[in-house]
Amino acid sequence: SLVLCLDYQFNDDVMMYAKASEGFRAGGFNANKAIPGGGQEFEPEEAVTYELGARMDLMNGRLRFNPTLFHTQWEEVQVNVPIVTAGGPAVILDNAGDAEITGLEIETEFLVSEAVSLFAAFAYLDAEYTRVDPTVLTSSYPNGFLDLANFDFSTNPPTPAFQAPSLAPDITTDTELQLTPEYKITIGTQISFNIAGIPVAALFDYAWVDDQRSSPFESGGITMEAYGLLNGRITADFLDDQLTVALFGTNMTDERYLIGGQDFAAGYTVGNRDEYPGRPREYGLELSFNF
Repeated sequence: SLVLCLDYQFNDDVMMYAKASEGFRAGGFNANKAIPGGGQEFEPEEAVTYELGARMDLMNGRLRFNPTLFHTQWEEVQVNVPIVTAGGPAVILDNAGDAEITGLEIETEFLVSEAVSLFAAFAYLDAEYTRVDPTVLTSSYPNGFLDLANFDFSTNPPTPAFQAPSLAPDITTDTELQLTPEYKITIGTQISFNIAGIPVAALFDYAWVDDQRSSPFESGGITMEAYGLLNGRITADFLDDQLTVALFGTNMTDERYLIGGQDFAAGYTVGNRDEYPGRPREYGLELSFNF
């Protein structure tokens, strides 16, 4: 990876920066004897990101405001592709095409008093495919995905249910990019106080995530609905900060939400619809000691 960054300090309270970074994920080879030729290659994935941001402390340090704009050009996006082979279904890595992501992030914190602070974060993403490999297609052969570019119909004749005219691109430039919620919002507060000389801090936050697709494939992925999680943590320090006791709760409203999934039926055949749930409501106690 490569990172270039320039920043300018206007004064003690305001700094602006511009950054460009480049990263990649190596290509490789899907080894599978059931695939014609014994496997299939996939190209390396590359991403270039341009970022412009500011870091500001205003109102004599009581207000922190950090906006960031960024744009990512993503080439040869690697995706997991379920395919049909002579030996049955398989999942390989393949390149879907190119994509662009433009986003805005804002983080802010306001000190209401020495004991109380409010914080919030906002993120917006505009993500889309700009070029799609035309070989990433789907069909009804027999109940899943088919990589037409690497499938040998001469040795693997289609089933009677197969209809060539039913073939259609399963990823297009109109397809929603996977795992890219359009909006994310977090709000919270931290309160500090003393109980009988013992310093205590209480932190509560609510994080909301917009709906998103679990997979780039229109007929195989699922839509994970928007959800919000309420979390809390109360910490007390003892023995001159040597002993810390923390009581925490996550997903305290016991929200049901998904972090992934796959529709193997794909809307046109018999098969499972797998949904991967997020963690339920949890409470816990933490003890730590500094020697």
